[in-house]
Amino acid sequence: MAIADQIVRIQNNISNAYAVISNKGGVVPAFPNCENLASAILTIPSGSSPFIPTGTINISENGIYDVLSYANASVNVTNENDITPELLTRAITSYYSSSMTTIRSNAFMCCYDLAFISFPKCMSIGEYAFQSCSSLTSVYFPACTYIGYGAFRNCTNLSIIRIGTSNCSIYNSAVFSSTGIGSNIGSIRVPYAYVNSYKTRAGWSYFSNIIFAG
Repeated sequence: MAIADQIVRIQNNISNAYAVISNKGGVVPAFPNCENLASAILTIPSGSSPFIPTGTINISENGIYDVLSYANASVNVTNENDITPELLTRAITSYYSSSMTTIRSNAFMCCYDLAFISFPKCMSIGEYAFQSCSSLTSVYFPACTYIGYGAFRNCTNLSIIRIGTSNCSIYNSAVFSSTGIGSNIGSIRVPYAYVNSYKTRAGWSYFSNIIFAG
Protein backbone atom coordinates (compact mmCIF):
# COMPACT_ATOMS: atom_id res chain seq x y z
CA MET A 1 0.00 0.00 0.00
CA ALA A 2 1.41 3.40 -1.02
CA ILE A 3 2.19 5.92 1.73
CA ALA A 4 -0.43 8.34 0.36
CA ASP A 5 -3.05 5.58 0.49
CA GLN A 6 -2.06 4.71 4.05
CA ILE A 7 -2.44 8.35 5.11
CA VAL A 8 -5.90 8.55 3.55
CA ARG A 9 -6.87 5.27 5.23
CA ILE A 10 -5.76 6.53 8.63
CA GLN A 11 -7.57 9.84 8.14
CA ASN A 12 -10.77 8.00 7.22
CA ASN A 13 -10.48 5.75 10.24
CA ILE A 14 -9.95 8.69 12.58
CA SER A 15 -12.99 10.42 11.08
CA ASN A 16 -15.02 7.24 11.53
CA ALA A 17 -13.79 6.90 15.11
CA TYR A 18 -15.06 10.37 16.02
CA ALA A 19 -18.38 9.58 14.36
CA VAL A 20 -18.73 6.53 16.63
CA ILE A 21 -17.75 8.58 19.70
CA SER A 22 -20.43 11.12 18.85
CA ASN A 23 -23.06 8.46 18.21
CA LYS A 24 -22.33 6.85 21.56
CA GLY A 25 -22.77 10.08 23.48
CA GLY A 26 -19.13 11.06 23.73
CA VAL A 27 -17.70 14.55 23.32
CA VAL A 28 -15.96 15.38 20.05
CA PRO A 29 -13.21 17.97 20.68
CA ALA A 30 -12.77 21.18 18.73
CA PHE A 31 -9.76 19.59 17.03
CA PRO A 32 -10.77 15.99 16.20
CA ASN A 33 -7.30 14.71 15.44
CA CYS A 34 -5.29 11.65 16.38
CA GLU A 35 -3.75 13.33 19.45
CA ASN A 36 -7.17 13.97 21.03
CA LEU A 37 -8.69 10.61 20.16
CA ALA A 38 -7.80 8.74 23.35
CA SER A 39 -9.22 11.44 25.63
CA ALA A 40 -12.37 11.68 23.49
CA ILE A 41 -12.97 7.96 23.91
CA LEU A 42 -12.99 8.38 27.68
CA THR A 43 -15.97 10.75 27.40
CA ILE A 44 -18.24 7.95 26.13
CA PRO A 45 -20.76 7.13 28.90
CA SER A 46 -20.16 3.62 30.22
CA GLY A 47 -23.85 2.80 29.95
CA SER A 48 -24.37 4.17 26.47
CA SER A 49 -26.15 2.08 23.86
CA PRO A 50 -25.24 0.50 21.60
CA PHE A 51 -22.10 -0.16 23.62
CA ILE A 52 -19.90 -2.95 22.34
CA PRO A 53 -19.99 -5.78 24.90
CA THR A 54 -17.07 -7.78 26.17
CA GLY A 55 -16.26 -10.53 23.72
CA THR A 56 -14.86 -11.05 20.27
CA ILE A 57 -15.15 -8.31 17.67
CA ASN A 58 -14.56 -9.12 14.03
CA ILE A 59 -12.52 -6.33 12.50
CA SER A 60 -13.11 -5.40 8.87
CA GLU A 61 -11.63 -2.69 6.68
CA ASN A 62 -14.42 -0.31 7.64
CA GLY A 63 -14.91 -1.47 11.19
CA ILE A 64 -11.57 -0.89 12.86
CA TYR A 65 -12.90 2.07 14.83
CA ASP A 66 -15.63 -0.03 16.46
CA VAL A 67 -13.10 -1.42 18.92
CA LEU A 68 -12.46 2.05 20.26
CA SER A 69 -15.67 2.03 22.25
CA TYR A 70 -14.71 -0.94 24.40
CA ALA A 71 -11.03 -1.26 25.20
CA ASN A 72 -11.31 -4.59 27.05
CA ALA A 73 -12.78 -6.53 24.16
CA SER A 74 -11.03 -9.40 22.43
CA VAL A 75 -10.37 -8.80 18.77
CA ASN A 76 -10.62 -11.27 15.92
CA VAL A 77 -8.26 -9.90 13.29
CA THR A 78 -8.87 -11.10 9.77
CA ASN A 79 -6.27 -9.14 7.88
CA GLU A 80 -2.69 -8.12 8.65
CA ASN A 81 -3.38 -4.48 7.77
CA ASP A 82 -6.26 -4.30 10.25
CA ILE A 83 -3.85 -4.15 13.16
CA THR A 84 -3.57 -0.48 14.01
CA PRO A 85 -2.70 -0.07 17.71
CA GLU A 86 -2.71 3.71 17.35
CA LEU A 87 -6.41 3.62 16.53
CA LEU A 88 -7.10 1.02 19.20
CA THR A 89 -5.52 3.25 21.86
CA ARG A 90 -3.18 0.37 22.70
CA ALA A 91 -5.63 -0.74 25.42
CA ILE A 92 -6.70 -4.05 23.87
CA THR A 93 -6.11 -6.99 26.21
CA SER A 94 -6.21 -9.86 23.70
CA TYR A 95 -5.87 -10.55 19.98
CA TYR A 96 -6.87 -13.63 18.03
CA SER A 97 -6.57 -14.43 14.35
CA SER A 98 -7.38 -17.82 12.87
CA SER A 99 -5.94 -16.96 9.46
CA MET A 100 -3.09 -14.44 9.72
CA THR A 101 0.25 -15.86 8.56
CA THR A 102 2.44 -12.77 9.00
CA ILE A 103 2.59 -10.26 11.85
CA ARG A 104 4.12 -7.09 10.46
CA SER A 105 6.90 -5.10 12.09
CA ASN A 106 5.86 -2.86 15.02
CA ALA A 107 2.30 -4.26 14.81
CA PHE A 108 1.64 -4.44 18.55
CA MET A 109 4.47 -2.26 19.84
CA CYS A 110 3.65 -0.70 23.23
CA CYS A 111 0.30 -2.48 23.64
CA TYR A 112 0.96 -2.54 27.38
CA ASP A 113 -2.32 -4.27 28.31
CA LEU A 114 -2.04 -7.03 25.72
CA ALA A 115 -2.00 -10.20 27.85
CA PHE A 116 -3.16 -12.90 25.44
CA ILE A 117 -2.43 -13.55 21.77
CA SER A 118 -3.34 -16.43 19.51
CA PHE A 119 -2.10 -16.79 15.94
CA PRO A 120 -2.31 -20.51 15.10
CA LYS A 121 -1.27 -20.01 11.47
CA CYS A 122 1.35 -17.29 11.92
CA MET A 123 4.61 -18.25 10.23
CA SER A 124 6.56 -14.98 10.46
CA ILE A 125 6.84 -12.30 13.16
CA GLY A 126 8.29 -8.95 12.11
CA GLU A 127 10.86 -6.89 13.98
CA TYR A 128 9.66 -5.18 17.16
CA ALA A 129 6.20 -6.70 16.57
CA PHE A 130 5.47 -7.08 20.30
CA GLN A 131 8.07 -4.74 21.78
CA SER A 132 7.14 -3.46 25.26
CA CYS A 133 4.00 -5.60 25.55
CA SER A 134 4.68 -5.85 29.27
CA SER A 135 1.51 -7.81 30.11
CA LEU A 136 2.50 -10.81 28.01
CA THR A 137 3.69 -13.68 30.21
CA SER A 138 3.61 -16.59 27.77
CA VAL A 139 3.10 -17.01 24.03
CA TYR A 140 2.56 -19.97 21.72
CA PHE A 141 3.19 -20.07 17.99
CA PRO A 142 2.42 -23.53 16.60
CA ALA A 143 3.32 -22.69 12.99
CA CYS A 144 6.04 -20.04 13.30
CA THR A 145 9.22 -20.38 11.22
CA TYR A 146 10.79 -16.92 11.75
CA ILE A 147 10.96 -14.31 14.52
CA GLY A 148 12.44 -10.92 13.64
CA TYR A 149 14.84 -8.65 15.50
CA GLY A 150 13.57 -7.33 18.83
CA ALA A 151 10.14 -8.92 18.29
CA PHE A 152 9.63 -9.38 22.05
CA ARG A 153 12.08 -6.79 23.31
CA ASN A 154 11.12 -5.24 26.66
CA CYS A 155 8.26 -7.68 27.22
CA THR A 156 9.41 -7.61 30.81
CA ASN A 157 7.03 -10.28 32.10
CA LEU A 158 7.46 -12.74 29.25
CA SER A 159 8.93 -15.94 30.64
CA ILE A 160 7.56 -18.72 28.43
CA ILE A 161 7.46 -19.15 24.67
CA ARG A 162 6.27 -22.29 22.94
CA ILE A 163 7.22 -23.07 19.34
CA GLY A 164 5.40 -25.85 17.54
CA THR A 165 7.64 -26.21 14.50
CA SER A 166 10.92 -28.01 13.93
CA ASN A 167 12.56 -25.20 11.97
CA CYS A 168 11.81 -21.82 13.54
CA SER A 169 14.70 -19.38 13.18
CA ILE A 170 15.30 -16.11 15.02
CA TYR A 171 17.22 -13.01 13.97
CA ASN A 172 19.47 -13.33 17.03
CA SER A 173 19.21 -13.53 20.82
CA ALA A 174 18.13 -9.85 20.94
CA VAL A 175 14.67 -11.06 19.95
CA PHE A 176 14.08 -11.58 23.69
CA SER A 177 16.16 -8.78 25.20
CA SER A 178 14.87 -7.44 28.54
CA THR A 179 12.56 -10.42 29.10
CA GLY A 180 12.67 -13.38 31.46
CA ILE A 181 13.72 -15.51 28.51
CA GLY A 182 16.47 -13.07 27.60
CA SER A 183 17.76 -13.32 31.16
CA ASN A 184 17.78 -17.12 30.89
CA ILE A 185 15.29 -17.52 33.74
CA GLY A 186 12.23 -18.45 31.69
CA SER A 187 11.67 -21.42 29.41
CA ILE A 188 11.48 -22.11 25.71
CA ARG A 189 9.26 -25.06 24.80
CA VAL A 190 9.75 -26.91 21.51
CA PRO A 191 8.69 -30.30 20.12
CA TYR A 192 10.37 -33.17 21.97
CA ALA A 193 12.14 -34.52 18.89
CA TYR A 194 13.87 -31.19 18.22
CA VAL A 195 15.08 -30.10 21.64
CA ASN A 196 18.73 -30.85 20.90
CA SER A 197 18.45 -29.25 17.46
CA TYR A 198 17.18 -25.99 18.94
CA LYS A 199 19.88 -26.00 21.61
CA THR A 200 22.59 -25.87 18.95
CA ARG A 201 20.81 -23.71 16.37
CA ALA A 202 22.00 -20.18 15.57
CA GLY A 203 20.32 -17.64 17.83
CA TRP A 204 18.60 -20.26 19.97
CA SER A 205 21.87 -21.71 21.29
CA TYR A 206 22.23 -18.69 23.61
CA PHE A 207 19.21 -20.05 25.49
CA SER A 208 20.28 -23.71 25.45
CA ASN A 209 19.90 -24.15 29.23
CA ILE A 210 16.24 -23.14 29.19
CA ILE A 211 15.08 -25.05 26.10
CA PHE A 212 12.81 -27.94 27.01
CA ALA A 213 10.27 -30.25 25.42
CA GLY A 214 6.68 -29.14 25.67
